[in-house]
Amino acid sequence: MKFTAALRSVAIACLLLACSPAVFAQNEKGTAWGNLPDFSATEIRGSMSWKIHHSGSKLRVEPSSAGATIWAPEEDKVYNLLIFPEKTTCVVMKTAQAQMMRSPLQLVYGPNTTRTPTAAKEVVDGHTCTVLEGFTTLPDGNKFNSKIWAADDLKGVPLRIDVYSDPGTVKATYRDIVVGTPDPALFRMPSNCIPQEKTYQIAPGSSQLPGKQPKDQKAPDHKPQ
Repeated sequence: MKFTAALRSVAIACLLLACSPAVFAQNEKGTAWGNLPDFSATEIRGSMSWKIHHSGSKLRVEPSSAGATIWAPEEDKVYNLLIFPEKTTCVVMKTAQAQMMRSPLQLVYGPNTTRTPTAAKEVVDGHTCTVLEGFTTLPDGNKFNSKIWAADDLKGVPLRIDVYSDPGTVKATYRDIVVGTPDPALFRMPSNCIPQEKTYQIAPGSSQLPGKQPKDQKAPDHKPQ
């Protein structure tokens, strides 16, 4: 039962966050995040958790120690990093080429969401939070309601985000929050980033495949008949 619930949660999250990634690239400078300050945190969705870092207009999500995705909407670029001890491999693409948004932050703080503070105050993990109601309309027609619990003593950093749709609800919570600009090195790209369209290779011809010998060549042990 727990596995089924977790699988359903992942499916809903993918459905919601796969919608129109190009939307995140269309904002004007500084408008995507409202008054959200720079910060780092652990984002938790169900049984999944990862580190996130928000700096200026950029967002870095680290789904594992060996991988990270950086959204740079002002550049209209997304960077996928594969991190190995010996080197880091980087693939860069246009925002519209990205398959999905990694974090609910990108949806509820995007340029197509209206956030309205309510009169309600709620305490989350010991922090008094202002509750905001969000309404998102994407260019493809998808619409989502959301609720954000923004911590008053953390400059409005959310401690919880709920995104509602017909299939269900995506719930994200935020822990280990550090308000302030993350290490700039986290957003420093390798100099040899490969464009996505150049990452595909053409398979070698049949004459180049191992075990295949050209018809006009004899095997080393060939003996005339």
